[in-house]
Amino acid sequence: MKTLVVLFVIAIAGVASFGQKEIKLDRTGVDPLSTEGMKRAGKFSSQGYENWVLGFSIRPPAGFEKMEDPETKEMLEKGIEEANAVAQKKATEKPVSVSQVLFHYAAKTGSLAAGLEKVRPQTTSQSYAESNITNLNKYPQARISKPLAERTFGGRSWQSYEVELTTNGVIVRQIYLMRIELGHGLFLVSSIADPALEKDILASLNSIKFKN
Repeated sequence: MKTLVVLFVIAIAGVASFGQKEIKLDRTGVDPLSTEGMKRAGKFSSQGYENWVLGFSIRPPAGFEKMEDPETKEMLEKGIEEANAVAQKKATEKPVSVSQVLFHYAAKTGSLAAGLEKVRPQTTSQSYAESNITNLNKYPQARISKPLAERTFGGRSWQSYEVELTTNGVIVRQIYLMRIELGHGLFLVSSIADPALEKDILASLNSIKFKN
């Protein structure tokens, strides 16, 4: 699954900061509305993942297992390394920012991950998705298989597009969902190497709920 995560990281190149809503710091002094604070607000249970700051919850795909933080961190760092190596070929490009991974569920031939990163105040869900598509187009092993379109999950509008990439001779389909929440880009990336997993991943996406 490490190769799949590289594209997940590449597609979330970061932009600058934002954030205003007043809320008390937690006992560690971390602002719950910061990127780190929002990551800490996430909890896992037998029902799946829930984040009290975002008011967001989702059930994992059937048969998928939660990746532990050290495993996800290692994959993220490797992906960022590779993405930055590509970025350094152009002097005008900035290094990839470190985003916070909210969760990462995986099976042998698929994965579902979500993350968060700060965005500029003027960023919209559409402009955020468009900038990520621009970054993704730099990689010859990936092609946009479904153009940007609006989809609804959890009663909220998401910008969505699909990517097809070939890794180690295997064709992998990726579904990207993106929207702006509390001044951050919230994104979900589904990777499907076995078409039989699609129904389970779509069932998971259809389980998304927002309380706020």
